[in-house]
Amino acid sequence: MQKKQARKQCLTSGARIVVWALFAIFSGPACSGEVEWSQNIRNADTAYRRADYTLATSSLQLALKHAETFGEQDPRLANTLGQLAIVLQEQGHYDQAEPLLRRALVLKETRLGREHIDVVESLNRLASLFKADR
Repeated sequence: MQKKQARKQCLTSGARIVVWALFAIFSGPACSGEVEWSQNIRNADTAYRRADYTLATSSLQLALKHAETFGEQDPRLANTLGQLAIVLQEQGHYDQAEPLLRRALVLKETRLGREHIDVVESLNRLASLFKADR
């Protein structure tokens, strides 16, 4: 029962990330890497909904390469790290998901402050990972 709740919470958090990512896709001018990042995020979202976690993972890894070029202050980097961690966690790759979640948390804390709701959600996601890994 607890694993189902953790999975549901993970999926709900993933949906929030996807919604935010779609907002970021359609706002602002496109510059180097943005179009590719957006396409990879869309591909990952489609694959995730079909439960094709292998394709979702590879699409998010490509998106992450582009997000790295946007800089650490760009929220797409932390969000892409979080999305990739969710897909890895879904596959049981907790050891790979943890450093991504930790990095996303640090980036969000630095940019938003410790009290921000996005930081709290990142802490919750990390706690869910630890709980699922037991």
